[in-house]
Amino acid sequence: MKLSAPSDEEIRRAERRLIDARRELAASRGRARAAVRATLAKPTTLLGVALAAGAAGYFLFRRPAPAEAATNWLSRWPALGAHWEALRSHLPSVGGPSTAATATTAAGATSLVGIVLAFAARYAMQQLPRIGLQVIEQALRRQRAVAVRAYPSGTALH
Repeated sequence: MKLSAPSDEEIRRAERRLIDARRELAASRGRARAAVRATLAKPTTLLGVALAAGAAGYFLFRRPAPAEAATNWLSRWPALGAHWEALRSHLPSVGGPSTAATATTAAGATSLVGIVLAFAARYAMQQLPRIGLQVIEQALRRQRAVAVRAYPSGTALH
């Protein structure tokens, strides 16, 4: 059985179907996005999300009862506790006799690290709006470029 090459009319119909499918996909994506936004904007949805987050926070980070005071919150999840202990075992331990000199050095190193981290956090918070705007601009540029490529002019595919 010999297959013949598609005619120009068949190619145009296939390209038209592809363009129509792309348009329908973009339209359905827009409708879905609008539906999600409309649902999330409802006060009952926001209340439900806030209640779920509050319940999750309460159960994960609540203070232990007096009977549980000997264990920490991590002991409620044995697998997670085992991973944490494995990570801690790789950290250098401070051992040996404790002297006033080692305590002073440790306190000085800790405060120096805290100060460096505080300055880094402050710098990051100052730069966060600029970084956010750059991310949004890049996303909008990509979206415009995709929109231009999604609907080629005529029937020729690019």
